[in-house]
Amino acid sequence: MKTLATHFTWLLALLLLVSCEQNRMVSAPWLNQKESGNTGTSTGGTTGSDAIPSVALTADGHADRLEVKPGAPFQLSWVSKNAVLCRVTAQLGSSGVAQVQDWGNHLVGTHSTTISSETLFVAVCQNAAGERASALVDVTVSALQPSVLLTANGKTGTLSISPGASVQLDWSSQNAVQCALTMQSPPGGMPEAQTWGNFLSGSHVMNLSSETIFVATCQNSGGATASAQVGITLSATPPPSVSITANGKSGQLSVVSGASVQVDWKSLNATQCEVSAQAGPSGTPQVQSWGSGLLGSHAVALTTETIFTVTCQNAIGASVSSKVDVLIAGPDPSVVLTANGKTGALTVTTGSTVQIGWSSQNAILCTMTAQAGASGSPQPVSWGNFLTGTHSLAMTSETIFVATCQNSAGTSVSSQVDVSVADPLPSVTLTGNGKSGTLTVASASNVQMEWASQNATECSITAQLGAGGTAQVQSWGNTISGAQAVTISSETFFVATCHNANGASASAQLKVEVSATPPTVTITANGTPGQVTVTAGSQVQIDWNSQNATQCSITAQLLPDGTAQAQTWGNGLSGSHSLTLSNETVFIATCQNADGNATTAQVDVAVNFPAPTVMITANGIPGQLAVPWGSSVVIGWASQNATQCTVTAQAGPDGSPQAQSWGHTLTGSQSLSLSSETVFVATCQNAMGVSISSQVDVTVTAALPLVTITANGKTDHLVLTSGNAALIAWQSQNSTQCTVTAQAGPTGVPQVQSWGNLLSGSHSVSPTAETVFIATCKNALGNTATSQVDVYVAPPCNGNGKTIIQLLTAQLVNNAPNQFMQYDLSYQDCNGQPAPIPSGQLWYDDAAYFSNGGQLLPYSVSSSDGSLNASGNLSPVRGEDLFGNRGSRYFHFTTNQNIEVPPNVLSLRVTIDMSNIEIHAYTTDMRNPPALEKIETFLRIGSSEADVAPVMFKNR
Repeated sequence: MKTLATHFTWLLALLLLVSCEQNRMVSAPWLNQKESGNTGTSTGGTTGSDAIPSVALTADGHADRLEVKPGAPFQLSWVSKNAVLCRVTAQLGSSGVAQVQDWGNHLVGTHSTTISSETLFVAVCQNAAGERASALVDVTVSALQPSVLLTANGKTGTLSISPGASVQLDWSSQNAVQCALTMQSPPGGMPEAQTWGNFLSGSHVMNLSSETIFVATCQNSGGATASAQVGITLSATPPPSVSITANGKSGQLSVVSGASVQVDWKSLNATQCEVSAQAGPSGTPQVQSWGSGLLGSHAVALTTETIFTVTCQNAIGASVSSKVDVLIAGPDPSVVLTANGKTGALTVTTGSTVQIGWSSQNAILCTMTAQAGASGSPQPVSWGNFLTGTHSLAMTSETIFVATCQNSAGTSVSSQVDVSVADPLPSVTLTGNGKSGTLTVASASNVQMEWASQNATECSITAQLGAGGTAQVQSWGNTISGAQAVTISSETFFVATCHNANGASASAQLKVEVSATPPTVTITANGTPGQVTVTAGSQVQIDWNSQNATQCSITAQLLPDGTAQAQTWGNGLSGSHSLTLSNETVFIATCQNADGNATTAQVDVAVNFPAPTVMITANGIPGQLAVPWGSSVVIGWASQNATQCTVTAQAGPDGSPQAQSWGHTLTGSQSLSLSSETVFVATCQNAMGVSISSQVDVTVTAALPLVTITANGKTDHLVLTSGNAALIAWQSQNSTQCTVTAQAGPTGVPQVQSWGNLLSGSHSVSPTAETVFIATCKNALGNTATSQVDVYVAPPCNGNGKTIIQLLTAQLVNNAPNQFMQYDLSYQDCNGQPAPIPSGQLWYDDAAYFSNGGQLLPYSVSSSDGSLNASGNLSPVRGEDLFGNRGSRYFHFTTNQNIEVPPNVLSLRVTIDMSNIEIHAYTTDMRNPPALEKIETFLRIGSSEADVAPVMFKNR
């Protein structure tokens, strides 16, 4: 027996495996089989030939559970038996998704790894028959102990300060996820949380006028905490004060490079002072040997900017600082200001974009102003506050830009540029029928005149007949833009002239020439223009006709990328020609008049190729055909409208197609013998490369094998007295080979028997211990069937020579409520004759889980003659069951005292009350695996260590 907790652990492992395999889109073999629990055992059908698989999984030698520190390495180990395939999955926490680990696909293995959060590892193994076993181990991560350090002005414990003095609190933590800091002032007051202290580390400065206690408390992810505190007390010592100057000036001073600077400092209420110097704001302070007095003076020559700082403290450690910054004045500054790269002045048109550029030297500060003309007021512009830069803007009026820069000594210099704005020059365009310059048209043609101007206030258009004609102003052309249709019968010159407000002008001219009548041409295929489709190999008639032309030519171009070729039959102004086509062809007719003006027309003749067809059959049947194993099959195929064909064969629907040397004809057949499913595919294509396929699936059938094995004519099991022989006999049907194995009990290693290689046979054996004989047979397709018989060996009779026989007379049904078990017990002597039942303890067990976890079971015992009527409770005994399993999760039941049976009682009726208990089957005992709806039980009167092998009986 097991508790339900063990059952649920097994169920969780199975669900994790299914979830993982579904996520990985694994196909049927893993998902359609049965799986065992953590014990590594499994049940299956009668067709598997492999032993039951098992697997054990540990982390650092621990099964079920292990706790490690974050980042600490540990080793996973797994060992399987009777398996052909194993997988290991890892799942983060209880809600994570199980992921298959590529290092876990071995039957036996180890893997060293680290984790940062709880991870569930599951090993699942499977034998060749699809039966599975699983094991899991849960590795959790412990949190490290937190720590925190709190200081005031760099000191721990207690700090004494003057009233109102500044205190800097610093704290830092390790292995913590949150911290809080409280302040208690005065020390006996209520602690108050400080919002500035809600960080894992930090610093805070404040002035204190009363005694105060600060406490920092930090917590790790597991809830463990650590604290540190510092106390602030007040002293009567006054705070120190200090001042420092350079050449008598405080704050900041500018001097020329190499000049001598007098540094003076003095302090009040101080016990010690020191002066440091650093090269500019980013330099490192260096303590000066001459600056250790409470007051003093020192002259030093400087070539670079230097910051002098004096720091003094009083007797209780309170400190104060003062500094002076000595700047080094450089050479005079300079600046250059340009507009579009020009200095001084620039004139642009209204709306033009101007780029203002400036660059300075020896300056530390620059500003830019802009003013509207010479009389405007300068206005600062924000984009000019850089030592060097550019800025683009559109100009609509005169603007003067001034750049002013100064050096570190305050010397300044300026540069300016004056940007004037003028009206832009006019421009104009003139076209006829959309063309500029020269246009040629036929006599009396209409021409669409169009003109457009920019930056103009007025325009006019003139027309002049021929080169010697007089220009005439056109009334329709007095707008700055427009369009007008005119009729042209002779050469004409048109001129458009436009002016701006300042009188600047621009012109454009168009020459319209008159030409001869343009030519026209038409071309057709079978009387159809544009495009026509014909069948490959059929006759096509090309016709063409032209007007106003003096010469014509016809070219033909093969599509899609052929070169146009001139046709000798196409040089007439009109004509007709017939030809046969096998590819799409474009015919182009080109004609021109006496002036050389040309025109074209074309017709596209597409060629239609009939689609190919193909049919493949097996023994004249398309689609699918089933044939007996080893029989002959005729593969035939026929195609139409095809230029080439191939036939491939593949092992089943998922096999790799292999081209067949006999399958390259447009029509054919081939006879062959098959031993496994084969898919034949015929693929044909026409001259255009259009292809089509046909397939036939030939499956190979064979009857499933059958086999039975018996011991002395009995199936299932045989009880044999030690020293006697048993005849092992087996018979098979639909088989091509058989083997018989023998193993020591249900868990022994199968050994092939040399006398068992026949399809049917028998052999006499005399086992000395329990032996399981298994017959396995295969058909031509590899389908297997198995049958087994278990021969139990009982020792010879001792003393009175009596052997216990147990008969089960009631059912124990999986997951059924309110059940009662009844047994009839009797004895037989060595000769099979009835014998009296002796007194002894009552022992009971079954192959099931109990929801009550192993509580008392009521029982009653009565004899058939009425001389015995007893009742009581069966008590659980933990540590092992009566099926040979040991461990804390296994137990059985006993009366713990003898049942006194009156003399000469030949049979007993035993009843066990199983009501109000949920019962679930499990399959630990593999001697005689029950159907899941029936559960095997065990009952005996005698000692727990019986002198005969226990005999199990199915429910009836």
